[in-house]
Amino acid sequence: MKTWAGLHPLTRGLTLTALGIVALNVALALAGYNTALHHAAAFLLGSAHQDSWEPMRQALAYVRSGAPEPLYDVVFFQRGTIFTYPTTSLLFMELAGRLTGQPLAANGALNVVSWLAVAATLAVVARMLTESARVHLPELRTASALERWLLWLVGASLTLVFYPVVKAFTLGQVQTVVTELVAGGALAWVRRRERWAGVLLALACLFKPQVGLLVVWAALRRRWRFTGAWLAVVLPLGLWSVARYGVADRKSTRLNSSHT
Repeated sequence: MKTWAGLHPLTRGLTLTALGIVALNVALALAGYNTALHHAAAFLLGSAHQDSWEPMRQALAYVRSGAPEPLYDVVFFQRGTIFTYPTTSLLFMELAGRLTGQPLAANGALNVVSWLAVAATLAVVARMLTESARVHLPELRTASALERWLLWLVGASLTLVFYPVVKAFTLGQVQTVVTELVAGGALAWVRRRERWAGVLLALACLFKPQVGLLVVWAALRRRWRFTGAWLAVVLPLGLWSVARYGVADRKSTRLNSSHT
């Protein structure tokens, strides 16, 4: 059995880092501070709120009502509901409603999706760490199964105590889904599966269009498989969103932003 001294320096360093972060969080928690450990525990218990879900429900209910006023004028500016996503995000809400058999998906179902997204992020980041280590550190290609599992566990643990990941879950934010899609896209890229990377990052753009800057980079680098897969997802879903929700909301958003 491999001893501590026989482990690769990267494995030892990351293990000590993870233990140090947990120890620091425990000390801060004992001192009365709200730490990542509180949110990690809430994640493990499945306890979350509705920070994204309620605004998205209200937006979907409004566009379904057929009211003539633009969505963002009414929901965001008049009601003060913080719906800050593009209308393409409502396709996700419609899918969730269909899968749960509910007109508007409830918090419980959406938080299950969020929980699974965080769990997938833990696994994906851990896998990306182990694969990247093997690519860049040839000596780890022949590492023992114990060391590979330890490195995987450290990667998952560091992600579990990463405040933005677990805080997004406890708030009830769709950001957990975006994070998982971006992490999955990064892993696909590391594994040279550029089409899958394009698909996953395109899906992330349905919620966070700024992720689309990556396709500009890919096009400039002539990574056509990534670029083509991205366009094959974004264009039809974007057109579907326009067909279902119209273009008046986008015009309204630009007009309001020009006066702020």
